[in-house]
Amino acid sequence: MIIKDSVNQIKNGQLFENSKIKFELQKSQKNLAESQEKLTTERSFFIKGILLAIFIVIIIFWALRNSNVKNKQQKIIEQSNAEIAKLELEKEKKNKEILENQLKEKEVLALLEEEKYKNEIEAKNRKLTTKALQLTTKIELIDDLVRTLSRQTDNDFENQDVSNIIKQLKIFQRQSREEESFFIHFEEVNQGFINKLKTLHPDLNANDLRFLSYVYMNLSMKEISSLLSITTEACRKRKERIIKKMEQDDNIDLYNYITSI
Repeated sequence: MIIKDSVNQIKNGQLFENSKIKFELQKSQKNLAESQEKLTTERSFFIKGILLAIFIVIIIFWALRNSNVKNKQQKIIEQSNAEIAKLELEKEKKNKEILENQLKEKEVLALLEEEKYKNEIEAKNRKLTTKALQLTTKIELIDDLVRTLSRQTDNDFENQDVSNIIKQLKIFQRQSREEESFFIHFEEVNQGFINKLKTLHPDLNANDLRFLSYVYMNLSMKEISSLLSITTEACRKRKERIIKKMEQDDNIDLYNYITSI
């Protein structure tokens, strides 16, 4: 019995030990499984973290690369714009130079044309002056002839009447021919001058306009007095009267004034 009990005790001890070992083994296996599961989880998190970090790094690299590319493109665009602006500036400068040259050429042509026009007007005015002087000379000759004929006629009423009629007709002929010939040709050469004078100074009469036309032709007082068949002194007085009628200063340069109208 003792031996049996000892054997049972030994068996029971072995069973206990076996159970204990088995329990500890199961516990170790469980702990190992939990450790492996935890390690797997940690590894998964680690891999995910690495992948996330790699993804973030890739995104940052991609963003930096894009930023760098954009900066390069921006620099290229800025350089291109600068070159384009420079070319446009050069083009604008060349166009401006061309335009300035064209304007200068036009100004030169305009000045030449104006000078040519002035020369033509002066030439025509000289011709007109010559014609007016010739007409005045002819009229004076006719007047002298009429006066001579008048002195040579008899004292009877009929001859005197004929002489007076002839003289009046010649005077009338002289006045009408002067007015028609002079003003028509003068207006053709100096278009608008008479109308401008009439507009600015409506009080001027036909004789005043004739006198100012002679001044406009740059004739001297002596030449004007010859054309008007008056003395030089009377011519000067007429000039003063016309200046006063035009309400201008007595010391005004009449030629410069009317040529600037």
